[in-house]
Amino acid sequence: MGTGTKPVAPMFTLLDQRPFEDRETKSSAVGDWSEKVLGDDAITPSPFRLLKAELARQGNESLARRTLTVTAMQVSSRVQSPSVDPRETDSAAGVGPAGPALAAALIYGFRAAKTRPTIVVRTTISEDNREYSVYARGEVGFSGNSSEALTAAISDATKQVIERMRDGVANGTMK
Repeated sequence: MGTGTKPVAPMFTLLDQRPFEDRETKSSAVGDWSEKVLGDDAITPSPFRLLKAELARQGNESLARRTLTVTAMQVSSRVQSPSVDPRETDSAAGVGPAGPALAAALIYGFRAAKTRPTIVVRTTISEDNREYSVYARGEVGFSGNSSEALTAAISDATKQVIERMRDGVANGTMK
């Protein structure tokens, strides 16, 4: 998935058995957090194809002639809305009647400027009745390039899956 790298032809079989919910785009909000699950229609190539390419890039030799199944995969973008607690502006009352309002505006502006989404990847891959579930995230930098965060998260999730498969640490087992 790295920029300028030549794609590697997979030497393994990867089956897509994700539920429909993992393939569709939807939004939700709780409190000051909002989340958008990014379905296949929101990411090109699809999250499944990105995962397959990254598995080939990182683990082609160790996965050769194996059949893996993606049983779950969600890619989401999460962001927390900036907020200001009125108690944070109490001390600004000494500036004058507009002090708390000015302080609130400054605090809000500062927090809004540093608010960045997080791209989260959750996936479960199974092989021979063993499941490997992983969670990875990538922070969107100040450049606002979410594809870099997605690349980092999928790369990390792939690394975790390959390590867990190599070490025989399926869900419900310990090292």
